[in-house]
Amino acid sequence: MDIWDHDGKPYEVNSYYNRPDDAWQYELVGLAGTPGTGPYLIVRIPDATPNDGLFSPRPASDVVFRTGGKIAFTCRRTSGWRHEAVGTGRAA
Repeated sequence: MDIWDHDGKPYEVNSYYNRPDDAWQYELVGLAGTPGTGPYLIVRIPDATPNDGLFSPRPASDVVFRTGGKIAFTCRRTSGWRHEAVGTGRAA
């Protein structure tokens, strides 16, 4: 876990292997305001070979990109990534 500051607002940055989903997960979570209400961005990259040692990423079309609130960073995504809106499941 790292703490970043952007424009005077603190953000927590995490990266870890999410075992239940067999995926690398990267998170950017806003820490200003009431806990749990800050903006966030999550990128989950599924592992094509979870039981075979080294990480092998699945195709970009399987990557999940999830956001909530207003992130103060510009985010670019490729056309192959899926955005997962909060409460609505995955959207193509």
